[in-house]
Amino acid sequence: MPRILIVDDEQLVRNALRRALRGYETVTAANGAEALDCLDRSPAPFDLILCDLMMPNVSGIDLYRHLCERRPGFEKQLVFLTGGVFTDEARDFLNEISNRVVQKPFDVRKLRTIVKDTLLAGADEGEDASRPARSPSPT
Repeated sequence: MPRILIVDDEQLVRNALRRALRGYETVTAANGAEALDCLDRSPAPFDLILCDLMMPNVSGIDLYRHLCERRPGFEKQLVFLTGGVFTDEARDFLNEISNRVVQKPFDVRKLRTIVKDTLLAGADEGEDASRPARSPSPT
């Protein structure tokens, strides 16, 4: 079963995402620093990260850059969540990357489709030795 790390500083959003993604194994982090800790300490790898773009201290942008440095290629498995892009840095960043972006409030069907498509794209690009191949989606 695919493992998904949900990163958002709003508890209600994390809860809604967990409900929307029933059938997947989900782990939540309340901020970017907690997400980095989860990534470093998790006994099993994650297949996808759903991450709020704008969070205090360690943002989604920071998490993306961390993945680029420490797990090159896996940053493509990051899907951003946003309630709006309010800074020039965030706008420029989103224009530079090809990652999917989900607008809040999100439509559950669209979210599940994006998750499934991102998992399939990751599987199509091939799995490295640290990430065993997994089935992309429950039905």
